[in-house]
Amino acid sequence: MEKLDALPQEARKWGWAHYTRLWFTMQVNPFSLVMGGAVLQQGLGAGVAIATSVVSSLVVTLALVTNSAAGAKYGIPFPVYARAAFGLHGAKVVAMVRGIVAIFWLSIQNWFGSQMMYYAISSSAPGILDTPRVDGDYMNLGEFLLFLAFTGTGGLLVALGLERMGGFVKVATGFGFVALIALAVMAFVQASPAAVHRSLPGAVQTPAVATTLPVAEAINSEVSTWSTMVLNMADLSRFAESQKAQVVGQVLGFPTVYVILFSFSIFLCGSFYVAQGRLVWDLAPMLAAWSPWFSIPVAICLSVGIQAVNLSANIVSPANDFANLWPGHISFRVGAYATLVLSLATVPWRVMASSQSLMQVFLSGYSMLTGGIFAVMTFNYFAVHRCELNCAGLYVAGPAGPYRGPAGFRPLAFAAILGGAALCVPGWLHDLGIAGVPTAFRALFDLSWFVSAAAAALLYAALRLAAAAATARPPRPKSGAAADS
Repeated sequence: MEKLDALPQEARKWGWAHYTRLWFTMQVNPFSLVMGGAVLQQGLGAGVAIATSVVSSLVVTLALVTNSAAGAKYGIPFPVYARAAFGLHGAKVVAMVRGIVAIFWLSIQNWFGSQMMYYAISSSAPGILDTPRVDGDYMNLGEFLLFLAFTGTGGLLVALGLERMGGFVKVATGFGFVALIALAVMAFVQASPAAVHRSLPGAVQTPAVATTLPVAEAINSEVSTWSTMVLNMADLSRFAESQKAQVVGQVLGFPTVYVILFSFSIFLCGSFYVAQGRLVWDLAPMLAAWSPWFSIPVAICLSVGIQAVNLSANIVSPANDFANLWPGHISFRVGAYATLVLSLATVPWRVMASSQSLMQVFLSGYSMLTGGIFAVMTFNYFAVHRCELNCAGLYVAGPAGPYRGPAGFRPLAFAAILGGAALCVPGWLHDLGIAGVPTAFRALFDLSWFVSAAAAALLYAALRLAAAAATARPPRPKSGAAADS
């Protein structure tokens, strides 16, 4: 069976417990400890920050369950499901958007992993902090060489092949879990929850960045973090034994784990603030302040965990997208190597330079597209097709294919996505420092995933109604024919 073929019912064996375990495994990710600190850095209090995590987890869970419906019903993966909304070739474009975002995430995770090793090493060899600068204040030579080494390690793991990669991921996930336990112990050693609660309100006297809607921006960034995973869910829901299994498993698995880890990240930042007197939103610099006997083993465990996340989430997806662009010529391994090479060009050290660049420029930036894609896919499935697809027709490549679209594209779907994103672009340009815009446009960008999704859905509905009306309108008679009559 080809990997894009629809799975028969007898091959779908994942129950609700499988999806609950899946979300536990996927969220025990070292980068999960960054978002809590980033939200604190925006000037929000601990209680408000945790409240944003509750709201965002519920939004993401609803989106995950909604966009999993087609995969669970028909056993089809994301690239096939996307054909119903975007056309045969249009689905490839959407898949590449997903792949490009995954490449950025790969580079950010590699940078994060190399930074943990960098700061852990500095706890015993501080001279590494004084190596020559490579990109101004953003990076020095030691950081750059460790980043290259971390990325190269990913290439070595790819060389093992898919089967051995899968074995590595299963073992490596445990390393990340052990590191989280060690960090929890360190957090409690540094300060009690009561001390953190008393101290955090004064940790940020002035917000590090000025956002128009700080609470809304925090929720938007948290939702954006998972917005590509929302698009991909048919790849996982196609294995569900029933629709109920994927719904129950995800409702139980995602929000609970997310809120717990988010709350722990806030406690970790707060305990560090109590012990060291400074608020650090990124986990990596904390390692420099602790004993190397603690920092280096923890950094190694976290780095192994990050490599596992990269292999399962950030390399496989774009590698398959590259392979699907030219089947028979681009193998998975070649696509994976291309993914790693391209990740070097995304300058992750600039994305991770501040909580502002991570949350506003990167997360809110790409969600201008992922929000619109999600809205068009779900509106098309639930409102246009009423949850009924011609599964066989999704695989028809010729002109007779019911979902092929003109020249393989569905132009109304792409017009809706671009229209939704256009509302948010001015605010993005403002945050990039390229142009000043009125406050209203900045507010739209602070809610980029929500705004682009709502606007794309409304625009898609309006364009479809207009197209249907134009098709139903009788053609005007030619002037010559009118005269003859």
